[in-house]
Amino acid sequence: MNIDLFNLKRELDYFCNYYGSDFVCGFGTEEILDCFNKYFVKSKWLDLGGGSTSLLWWLAQKYNNPIDIVDISEESFFLTKILKLSNYDGGCYKYVRSNYYNKDLRLCKTKFIKRDLLSNISLKHKYKNISQIGLLGLCSNEKQFEKILAQICGLLKENGILISANWIFNEQYAIKKNIDNTFLNQQLIQKFVKENNLTLKYCKYVNFINDNNYKGVIIYVIQRKKDLAKSC
Repeated sequence: MNIDLFNLKRELDYFCNYYGSDFVCGFGTEEILDCFNKYFVKSKWLDLGGGSTSLLWWLAQKYNNPIDIVDISEESFFLTKILKLSNYDGGCYKYVRSNYYNKDLRLCKTKFIKRDLLSNISLKHKYKNISQIGLLGLCSNEKQFEKILAQICGLLKENGILISANWIFNEQYAIKKNIDNTFLNQQLIQKFVKENNLTLKYCKYVNFINDNNYKGVIIYVIQRKKDLAKSC
């Protein structure tokens, strides 16, 4: 594993500023945790763009699902290993342990796959459980978003579930990131689901007030329908 210290510092700063600090209500995290608790089944889980937060979502599930974590950042994998080996219980992890399941992180089976998901989404297997928390918020336009989301949904097994959450950048942060993702909204998700013969199990936009970087977060759960042709 090739670790870049500057990238590691960036990963640590992000973790400490958000998930490593005390839990703050009202920013959509409760809804995301509830989705993991409600919709995922006992089966292997694919976390796209995951890293140090994968274990947080794992604690919100009643099952000890093994995780295939796909990300471009080896530093996020390194931090995940540290959190797992230490059975981390601080910050937001303390809240999730108290309100969902107080599991031992060391029992979580993880596999790390390094890949730039915005350019290459192809994987060998299909899954009952898939999540993308933050990933598609990095798409530069609606066309790219729909293309990659369709590829992700193509990795779902029949009746499989995709849990998604994408943060909408405010004007200042959009300039800094050079990405304007304000095209993300509930109407776009509803249109995508209808056009691709999928089922929308949940869709909610949580508005933020006076956040430094984000306007809000859109949270949505998509299910792949059963292939009726196979069952006939």
